[in-house]
Parts: sequence; C-alpha cells; structure tokens
Amino acid sequence: MMGAAAFVLTSCADADGPKARSVNIPAPKSAEARQQALNERPDPVIYLPLGKDVLLPEMDKGDPLPDTLVGPFELRGETLAGALQLVLDGADIPIAFESDEGLSRAVTVTNLRGPLNEVVHEICSLANQYCAYQNGI
Repeated sequence: MMGAAAFVLTSCADADGPKARSVNIPAPKSAEARQQALNERPDPVIYLPLGKDVLLPEMDKGDPLPDTLVGPFELRGETLAGALQLVLDGADIPIAFESDEGLSRAVTVTNLRGPLNEVVHEICSLANQYCAYQNGI
C-alpha cells in the first residue's frame, strides 16, 4: 500500500505553467456627438435643401434661339406642344418631343411677351419640362 501511495505522490510533481504577462489596455474613448437625422421632427413632411446631397439635373444649353420679340400671348389650358407651336410660328422652328409629356402638360399664362428665348423658357418652366434648341430644332 505504501508503494501505491508513493507512486501517486510522485506523479503529482510541480509542472511549468504559462508565465505572467502584463496587458496593455488603452483608456476608454468617449462617444462622438450624435448627429441629427432628417426625420427626427414630428411633422410628416421632410424638407431637403436643394444642392446639398441632392442631384440637380443639368440641361444642355444648346444653340441660342433667334433674337426676336414675341407676344403678347394668352394661353389658357394649352398643351406645351400647342403653346410652343403658337410662339414659334413666326420663327419657322420645328418642334420635337422625347416623350408624350409635351402633349399632355397644360400651360396657363396671360400677357406673355419678350425675347423669344425667355418666352420659350417661361412656357417650358410652367409645364415643368426642359426645352433645348439644337441644330434648328
């Protein structure tokens, strides 16, 4: 029995374990200031400032229209195509559209007169469309 006890005691000798090490823990950082979101206001409508993180379409300037004075015109519920046809009648400029919006958008304006360039721009703006004059069209 003594032999068995001596065998058990000799098998429990000291073992080498991992050495102690120092740990380098950086100081905690404070959180960044919270940014205000766009939808934090209680009202259901969100107003975004144009030109800041919003893409604005650019229009090709094209060629200048003939420098003639036109008007006065009175248009009531006239389609964009009809309004442009009336204004450009004396300048002999054909009209072409890339979509059907020119045949459905209505324009109402009174006492419209001035240089042809400004009158066409005003009519297109009222119809919420871009108009360009290139290569005689």
